[in-house]
Amino acid sequence: MLAKLPLAPLSLVLLLAGCGASSLDKDATFSPADDAGMVVIGYLPSYGIDKGFGQVNFARYDVETKKVTGISYMGKMVGMLSDDAIVLTDKWRSARFRAYKMTPGEYVLAHADLVYGTNAMRTTFYIDTDSKALRDNSPVFTVKRGEIVYIGDVAMDFGRFPAGLAIKSDVGRAAQFVKTMPGVTNQTMTFRPLRSFVLPAAGKQ
Repeated sequence: MLAKLPLAPLSLVLLLAGCGASSLDKDATFSPADDAGMVVIGYLPSYGIDKGFGQVNFARYDVETKKVTGISYMGKMVGMLSDDAIVLTDKWRSARFRAYKMTPGEYVLAHADLVYGTNAMRTTFYIDTDSKALRDNSPVFTVKRGEIVYIGDVAMDFGRFPAGLAIKSDVGRAAQFVKTMPGVTNQTMTFRPLRSFVLPAAGKQ
């Protein structure tokens, strides 16, 4: 389980190729014959957002070089006023779970942003910003062809910097979310949460 990973306090914006892909609508289709995998992610209300919104950014990385090839998927989250009260200002902020079709491969939660103005954000990075490569404790997950995988719930604490990160889970509610999508013919969901990447020891690959 990931919780409060030690991160370098950086405020630069990471420039990577690619743009964010939208989450799937309720009428989306998916089956075991799909070339892609379906990833289910929970976004919990996050601390430290008194205006604007929080955003996490997922990227595919090369298995050999461990370098990120581009930000591919983004998920937004709303701020938490208390343990049981959240601000809901529009439709996308009210969604607990979201699903994405992703190309099979290895992915990392590359960075999290607190967006509080038109051109203002504060970013916490989970990868090395110079090499764009993974480092110890980078949060990673695997996508497999034709599989529905639930990688857990992301909870951020933007009230501190670097932002705190915790991964939680509610497998039952995630499975119920998948059942609300009638076009998903394969209802078998695998729970394989985000895990911490470990760099190989010096001299080992």
